[in-house]
Amino acid sequence: MTDVTHLRGKYLTALRLAESHEKIHPAWQDDTNKGFLICYELQLAFADNTTLSITPTEVELPRRYPALGLMLSETTATTLSEMFEIPELPARIEQVTQIDYLLEGTTNQIELVLLNGRKLIIRHVFPPMTLGVKLTNV
Repeated sequence: MTDVTHLRGKYLTALRLAESHEKIHPAWQDDTNKGFLICYELQLAFADNTTLSITPTEVELPRRYPALGLMLSETTATTLSEMFEIPELPARIEQVTQIDYLLEGTTNQIELVLLNGRKLIIRHVFPPMTLGVKLTNV
């Protein structure tokens, strides 16, 4: 996964999602996805007209099964139309944290703390190859 600490100081203007849903099959419900909106791709749009696409991915690790990670890529166009509501946008990103929440040896969660007192959590969740997104107060 690409380092995302360069997002600190940027102004987030929108979060767009691919198809999303709140329900998860009971066989996959656990603390990794509780309270998350589930989707398969999302895009962060910034005031400087850049867009960052985030998708779930498998990361090959030596002598192990593939780990669940995040793939980030900069794109020039916003191709997703479903909006994830974040009050008071645009908002400056004050803190960026990359976490191995699933303890798999790779980054599978990103936390963006916004100047408006909100924290945006983006995580590779179960079932595999799905993303979860959640907005909390700091």
